[in-house]
Amino acid sequence: MPQEHDAPPERTRTLAPDQVEAFDVEYVTPPMWATLERLIADRFSDAPFRFLDIGGGNGVFTDRVLEAFPRATAILADRSEDMLARNRPHPRKRLVQASAERLDEALADDERADVIFLNWVLHHLVVDSYGDTRRMQRRVLTDLRARLRL
Repeated sequence: MPQEHDAPPERTRTLAPDQVEAFDVEYVTPPMWATLERLIADRFSDAPFRFLDIGGGNGVFTDRVLEAFPRATAILADRSEDMLARNRPHPRKRLVQASAERLDEALADDERADVIFLNWVLHHLVVDSYGDTRRMQRRVLTDLRARLRL
């Protein structure tokens, strides 16, 4: 039986296309957005910042941040080519086809961000057992923390 400190498997389960389709929804409600917008404004004011949107899907959330903060730039990562194709082009948004657990394969080692969003992503990081799933989630969070400009 794996121990808590063992490395998680390299890959998570992948949703079928019809399951991915079910997530083509914007889950950030107006009250949630108001809180988030205030927090970002308090932190960055009018300063430029870069953010990663992991599992950004159709890009609606990323576009909303870019619209509210004209000095922001974004990297949106999603494993689904279909979801990436639904993104509207934006000069300050770069799309990357990559999963959360394999993001390092898609980004340069020195690419850092000031903010990382994982809107409803952790529950997709599922492997064969509960313990391995938790290890995978912790590994992804640790890897992402290393991408933050602190």
